[in-house]
Amino acid sequence: MYLIFGELFFITGQLGKTIEMTDDKAFVISTGYITLLLGLVTVIAHNVWVADWRVIITVLGWTTLIKGI
Repeated sequence: MYLIFGELFFITGQLGKTIEMTDDKAFVISTGYITLLLGLVTVIAHNVWVADWRVIITVLGWTTLIKGI
């Protein structure tokens, strides 16, 4: 799947535009805030530590929260 998306980025020229967007500090800060808020909402709404599939949502929420920081 990553290979397919990589080829699409290369073929359409989107890779250069994506790299240019990471140079813009306002874009990086705003996506960081959005990621932080999404992770925080997930952790607050679904902080369930049980030994079944629901823990995956909790781990993804915590990962998103940490990535946003």
